Amino acid sequence: MANPIKKHRAAKELYLNGHAPADISKVLELSIRTIQRWAKEGNWKKELLIRVNTPASLATKMLESMQKIQDTAEAENRALTENECKSLRMLSNTMREIDKDSYEMSVAMTIMQKFVVFIKTHHGNIKIAPSELLEMTAKFLEDTYRDSV
Repeated sequence: MANPIKKHRAAKELYLNGHAPADISKVLELSIRTIQRWAKEGNWKKELLIRVNTPASLATKMLESMQKIQDTAEAENRALTENECKSLRMLSNTMREIDKDSYEMSVAMTIMQKFVVFIKTHHGNIKIAPSELLEMTAKFLEDTYRDSV
């Protein structure tokens, strides 16, 4: 794999699949510094976090944290402390926000899918100025969003 572009792509894919720069450097026969530089320049860490921290995985982590708090109090045969109750409330509220954000994302995806169908259906019939098309598009999206919520 002598091609630098192929090595860069392979390094990025390995990184985004959770492999450490040291491991990637061994596999691709590159220096660790090169992998780290590519990761920094390409903002791979952010991309990895987005991939790993899906709403479902965040909710799972929060549920595990909530369970750990409850298990600790139970194991020590005591009631929850004020701080533990506060933590549970905060985790619960955060989970509600994640659910809300997931729902809004789902609505946005539905709207976009409907819009793509709309454009494909009417593509040959659209003989209007771009500004009118933008107005039609905005109205379509507003109507679709209102109907979806």
